Amino acid sequence: MECCGHEHGSMGVIANQFDTNPNCNPIAEFEYKFDNSDSDFDGGATQGWVKSTLSGHAKTLEAIA
Repeated sequence: MECCGHEHGSMGVIANQFDTNPNCNPIAEFEYKFDNSDSDFDGGATQGWVKSTLSGHAKTLEAIA
């Protein structure tokens, strides 16, 4: 049996938290690119972000990179 799951995982983003003007752009970008349940197709695009078109193992490796 071949297994290519990676349906569940944990990640952390540590950025911009100690800036004078902290923001959540790194988290928003990650969710826009890799969260299958994110139905926003316009907001992230205006930021120059591109949704991942991969799935399974390949998408996981792309997200980690």
